[in-house]
Amino acid sequence: MKKSLLILLVIFLATPVWAQTRAPLRRYNNPTPPSQAVQPVIGTPATTDYAQRNAWNDEGELTNPRIYHGFLAAPVVKFTTVNDQFGIFGGGRLGWILNHDYTIGVGGYGLLNDIEGNELDSGVTPDLSVKYGGVEFEYAFEPAELIHFSVYTLVGMGNIEFDYANVDGDDNFFVVEPAVNVLLNVTEFFKVGLGVGYRLAAGVDLEGLEDGDLSGIVATLTFKFGVF
Repeated sequence: MKKSLLILLVIFLATPVWAQTRAPLRRYNNPTPPSQAVQPVIGTPATTDYAQRNAWNDEGELTNPRIYHGFLAAPVVKFTTVNDQFGIFGGGRLGWILNHDYTIGVGGYGLLNDIEGNELDSGVTPDLSVKYGGVEFEYAFEPAELIHFSVYTLVGMGNIEFDYANVDGDDNFFVVEPAVNVLLNVTEFFKVGLGVGYRLAAGVDLEGLEDGDLSGIVATLTFKFGVF
């Protein structure tokens, strides 16, 4: 299982590179200047300054491209399982956007609802406190389209501890979370995303718990605000 997930992670990270080599200028490689193209974004005027930042030849191909920088801040809600129980994580992301497509940033998430651990040798069944975060990578396909897709990966660390009086115990673990997302451009500065992925936890060493108890499918709801 772990081998398959690692292979999936490699595919996710390689997909943006493959897409760029196949069609690096696909969005703008047409004879119509971007300033005249209609951007399918709800509630925003069909204008863009992209052409002002770049040069175009007679065939409508981009020459001498300039690097575009943007940013995002995003509240995030994740629905998943922890120790075979339904869990809700809340948190957020901060990211730097490069050329509209690539995003690199950081994110952190914490468990919001009560999740029971397994019974300990002492006979106590403590609740669990779980949080994780790390560096996040995302690549968006055709981000100017009204509805578009992205691939995403989080690589980082997490912490789990017993949330019970007079019961001590906590542990750190490694986490990788690849996902795919569908996004809607609501306005020029706001996107909503729905995603599905898998959280792979490794190195869990806490009484009554193992890696599989913190691994599982993740559904994500993201509200992105920023300059895209």
